[in-house]
Amino acid sequence: MRSYALLAAALLLLCATARAGNDKLDKDDVLQWNRQLAITVQLAGNPGSFSSPHRSAVLMSGAIYDAVNAIKDKFEPFIVKPSSIPANIRRNQADAQAAVTEAAYTILTKLYPGSGTSESVLTYHNTLREMQLAKISDGISKTEGIELGAYVANAILQNRSTDGWPPSFSQAPNCTAGGTACAGKYMYGFSYYYPTSGGRIPDTGYSDQVKPFTLESCDVTASVVPPPLAFNHPSFYADWHELWGYGTSSAANNTMTPAKSEMAMFHQSVSNWGMYSDLATFLSYPEFKNLDGIDLVRSVLLITLSTADSHLCHLWLKWRYLNWRPSVAYRNLLNTPTGIAALDALYDPNWTPVLPITPDAEYPSGHAARTVPYFHMLKKLFGDYHHFTATATTRPGMPQREYTSYSSYAAESGESRIIAGSHWRFSVAEGTKLGQWMADRIYNNFLRRK
Repeated sequence: MRSYALLAAALLLLCATARAGNDKLDKDDVLQWNRQLAITVQLAGNPGSFSSPHRSAVLMSGAIYDAVNAIKDKFEPFIVKPSSIPANIRRNQADAQAAVTEAAYTILTKLYPGSGTSESVLTYHNTLREMQLAKISDGISKTEGIELGAYVANAILQNRSTDGWPPSFSQAPNCTAGGTACAGKYMYGFSYYYPTSGGRIPDTGYSDQVKPFTLESCDVTASVVPPPLAFNHPSFYADWHELWGYGTSSAANNTMTPAKSEMAMFHQSVSNWGMYSDLATFLSYPEFKNLDGIDLVRSVLLITLSTADSHLCHLWLKWRYLNWRPSVAYRNLLNTPTGIAALDALYDPNWTPVLPITPDAEYPSGHAARTVPYFHMLKKLFGDYHHFTATATTRPGMPQREYTSYSSYAAESGESRIIAGSHWRFSVAEGTKLGQWMADRIYNNFLRRK
């Protein structure tokens, strides 16, 4: 009798273990899809817009999260409610890793279907999927996991199919310094970028075209980020004089140093798509060894959501304010004076930034709006003080820099854009404010435990 009782107990334990195993994940396999996204964007480019890596990261991490969450239903969903999943998909029996693999694979193959230069990308997707699924024992759990992952991914893509992506663009009008073509449209009466032959502006505001993931529109961010400083603002001259020193043709007044130049070039070379490969590296560090399951995929989604919506809304703000770039301002003060003698004295027709300037509006800083929410969310989730290495993946030799906290990286990244000649300090400060605001509201209001 006792032997039967022991056998029954063993069988119950085995069944319990099997059921519990459904929501277990191979952490390396989950994070490998972040690296896969980085490789994909590097090889296939940015279909639709420069913003596409951030949007792709949210769609992929959102599909992964909703698929895993559907098995136990412990947190608020991203888009797909567990109760909406068809009954023929037995989600409570699904293998979580199979669901993750299929969800990520489905998203990436739909976003980057493998045509032209991206043929090799599709091969990478297929190979990674086959390798990961081969590690899972055949059976009902694996089959249900694959079906669950595919269903959730397709449902998310369908949900976002009418979100206005990709945005349409039109050529920027040909404005000249002191001209009237852009009067009333751009800050200070003429183009934000001069000449504007390569500039592109959306036909309408970004909020009218592309819907953010966590906001009805970006309009609300206008109350977070006010218009650029007025010429007579108390700190305006200090910001202008500081940046002028980094690019002035006056050797006696130029404040650029080799160390500053190196730092600016490093952060310029830390790519958008590289952020998601770096995220996989960060979360593989020993201090995160216990981060697993739903907590792992939830953390990744919170980070990508914060980054994507802050980036999208900073673009909307750029097109709202259309502030001129420093290279426009300093070179054209003679033709378009501010009326403030100390500022007009900074006129320098040969003012040259250390790095090429993106032909778009200046305010607020995009680097700050992308980098700050990414690292601010990491800080909120795991604390600030973590030692890590960042790599400039697109620069020859791929140089590295060491950091002891997430905040220190974000601060240096913002500083680098001032030194590079891209932004004034007030623009970096407002991009930082936007990024922190976005990360805080998403952390406090989304993907909460039920």
